[in-house]
Amino acid sequence: MTPEIQKAIEFVAVATASGIIGNRVDSWFVNLYYHEKSRILSWLRSWTLTEEDKKMINENEQLKILFSQITSNVANEIFEEKLLIWPTITESLLRNKKYKFKKKQYFINLFIKLDVATINYLAHLKFNGKIVSAKVFPTNEFHKPKIDSKDFSFYLGQIQSANTGLTDLYHKNHKSYIKISELGEQFIDFISNSSKKKLNQF
Repeated sequence: MTPEIQKAIEFVAVATASGIIGNRVDSWFVNLYYHEKSRILSWLRSWTLTEEDKKMINENEQLKILFSQITSNVANEIFEEKLLIWPTITESLLRNKKYKFKKKQYFINLFIKLDVATINYLAHLKFNGKIVSAKVFPTNEFHKPKIDSKDFSFYLGQIQSANTGLTDLYHKNHKSYIKISELGEQFIDFISNSSKKKLNQF
């Protein structure tokens, strides 16, 4: 067993709720598919689990369960872009003091559900500001954004964002605009751990 795999096993043993994987964590990890092992190891290489982190996880049953969910989602993440953000989310979960645990749970669950286009769209609104609504939702069906264009990815992002309250619509000077909502700002702040640089790799 390589040192990297041993490190991963030790981490999963600490971070996973007892009873979900059981005592044979080594068997569980060794029997994962190659891509699942690779994703977990990539995640572990990108952030450092401190002794304080271990203590925090061990003393909080809810945190253990959440880490079990994160471990599973990292192992099965299909989007490489989202895989790049998981280490930052882990850091934010453990060290970001701005948000209560329940809000952190909500944001992690939201990140799991959102697709790449939506997260890119929210990051654009956060860092570049509002956009004209007609750019995303043209009034004329014939002017609908072309599939695979940037505007179409915004179109898809807005549909998903509107259903989760991450964007707001407002009117000014006879025009309609879309901006990121306060909840959306908090979400982007959490998944990037307050760092624009982290989202630039997305």
